Amino acid sequence: MLKQYLYCSILLLIFLTPFIVSPELFNGVNSSKQIWVVGSIALLLLLFSIDLIVLRDSFSLKLNSTDLSLLLFYLYLAIHALINQYIDFLYNTDLLNYTLLLLFYFIIKELLNNKNVIINSNYLFLIFLCFGLGQSILGLLQVNGVLASYSSDFEITGTFTNPAPYSLFLATIFPFPLMIYLFIKTTNFYRYVGKYTSLVAIFLIFAVLIISKIRAAWLAVLLSSLIILFYKYDLLYKLKKILKGKIGKVCAWIFVIIFTASISVGLYKIKPNSTLGRLFIWEVTTDIIKGNPIFGIGVGRYKSVYNNYQSQWFANHPKNTDKEMVAGNVKFAYNEYLELVSETGFLGLFLFLILLTNLLINGYRTLQIQQDKKLIAALTAIISILACSIISYPLHILPILLLFFFYMAIISSSTDYVIRNVKLNLYFRASLLKNILAIFMLAFSILLLFYTKDQYLSYRMWKQADIDYKMEYYSKAKEKYDNIKSPFLNINGEYLQYYGKCLFMNGNILLSIKVLEKAQTIWSDPVIYITLGDGYKLLKQYDKAKDNYLIAMNMIPHKLFPKYKLACLYKETNNYDDFIKISKEILNQKVKVESLMVDEIKHEINKMLTEPNPD
Repeated sequence: MLKQYLYCSILLLIFLTPFIVSPELFNGVNSSKQIWVVGSIALLLLLFSIDLIVLRDSFSLKLNSTDLSLLLFYLYLAIHALINQYIDFLYNTDLLNYTLLLLFYFIIKELLNNKNVIINSNYLFLIFLCFGLGQSILGLLQVNGVLASYSSDFEITGTFTNPAPYSLFLATIFPFPLMIYLFIKTTNFYRYVGKYTSLVAIFLIFAVLIISKIRAAWLAVLLSSLIILFYKYDLLYKLKKILKGKIGKVCAWIFVIIFTASISVGLYKIKPNSTLGRLFIWEVTTDIIKGNPIFGIGVGRYKSVYNNYQSQWFANHPKNTDKEMVAGNVKFAYNEYLELVSETGFLGLFLFLILLTNLLINGYRTLQIQQDKKLIAALTAIISILACSIISYPLHILPILLLFFFYMAIISSSTDYVIRNVKLNLYFRASLLKNILAIFMLAFSILLLFYTKDQYLSYRMWKQADIDYKMEYYSKAKEKYDNIKSPFLNINGEYLQYYGKCLFMNGNILLSIKVLEKAQTIWSDPVIYITLGDGYKLLKQYDKAKDNYLIAMNMIPHKLFPKYKLACLYKETNNYDDFIKISKEILNQKVKVESLMVDEIKHEINKMLTEPNPD
């Protein structure tokens, strides 16, 4: 009983990840979740290793085709990350997450298949019901001004940075309250309360999704609802009876085509500029893929290289106003499959598709033998995640990635229990081998706890340094940055960007350039290139300054600030023809968002134009 209590408590800590936010940390909405996941899974590994050493005489690891394909996909990612010359293997956060979630996956499988029933279905359904209620209530309170959102740009974010990950998370857990309402019979008071509480959760989630206007989340909820309703009322069988013959089948296909087209047009018209922006991102991403089609650019490197490719695209296609206006500072491909190909090549996509094929086929076969409510919900959630991955980035949202591995574990464990299609059985007796496995996990869990402490202290110091920087206490900010000794942050491109900028504001030009040049190998942002341009300009290395300003200018062409910096460089170097040319571009350029900075830039350009040129 104590063991069951400990496991359920630690799993609850892990599942609390979406709600974790810390104002003490830099980017505390996201970084706190990352640190929390590492720490809580470390505790799970610690408990499991002690369980193996003290309480178990043997341990059996049964691997079915889903497990083997997952291991194969992970092995490919690990090897790919090992040979990546840009991101240190030991400090690759994406690979760390996959490693932890792989271990989490196999432990969840073992707990679900354990004869002592450590995790039961009611516990799971209750947790996901609370998730839906809690997050949706938070969002509605934010809309009504009772609680503040975690972004100055959006009124509703839940415990996320913007409405997109928030809505996608709600859409991911939506199948569970829907399953409770449709499948649980009200045989007693507790079931009655659970059934109608789930109905409340369904309506609240719908309300949040309507307000947030995230189309990928709508698609996920629509698809999951259709799957569950078809399963509940056996609609597929009924449709087959109705649509007998060629005429019926033709009519069905016509309806599907019209329905799909209508949905697509409707989603486009809601946010046409957003759709055009994603199409442009996919176009640039295909350029990345063309250069590295088989093996890709490296695990976790998309956000490091995309903006550079976008800059090159605009350098090769100047005056493309339509695409200039939808370009942005991109960190995700808004299509998980394209991003996977860009990072791991078509070989990586192929292995991922093998995993999905095994997962879905095994899950479907299991449902044919035994109806299991948690299996139906997990399958539905997986399908909805995969569907919205076509137009969004759910697998780059850590709480959703966590749930994705959890859903896979549910499906795989159900397959083991019903079909028993075990391909490989690793049996560890009460011997040296079992204890070695347990000691290895114990040591790894302790290392992870030290890593968690390092990350927490480093991100807290980073936050304090950032506060000083924004208050223009540059020397104090530099002192705090200098005191951050974390080896993990020293290969974090975003951290190096902030540190390099702070060094520049303190007058440490040479060191600033050194830090920023390291940052640009693992991170891509206009600020890096603008600051490098400023640094080289102060060093009178005008050609290098111009090159960096041009890269920043072409990354997001509708931004005026990089062009203003370039105009100032031309003015200082007496390059009057180019100065006049770019000044006219600035004054005549259509801006995406009017702001005080835009007015100030145009005022300064007009002022410089009226100044007499020295002979």
